[in-house]
Amino acid sequence: MQGKSIASYKVSNDRSGLTHHIASLQVRGSMPTPLQWDARRDWTFDVDLVDAKISLLRDHITLISDLAKDWSSGATGDFHHFIPCDYQFRITLTDFSIKLYLNDFNIVDSPNKAEANCEL
Repeated sequence: MQGKSIASYKVSNDRSGLTHHIASLQVRGSMPTPLQWDARRDWTFDVDLVDAKISLLRDHITLISDLAKDWSSGATGDFHHFIPCDYQFRITLTDFSIKLYLNDFNIVDSPNKAEANCEL
């Protein structure tokens, strides 16, 4: 598989004060298409994260859940035009840290202050 490598990735959310840092992010995808029009397609996507420091809030989990619901909903297609697809996602984390906040009522006012938060 071929992919695009990004040397450094950093996201800062000024509203919440959260900072995510990833030293290396590599995404590779393989999407072969068989010659037969209605043959099954097996698509694989590999995501490699190195030295990732991630702060995970309940809002992030809700966003991912809502995206999955949106992608899987909708009208079913016509049987005569149906093409079976198998998607495989592999996510590899190397040298990572994930902060999970356990504050009362899930309220995180100052995510960068350890004494103000309960972390897991």
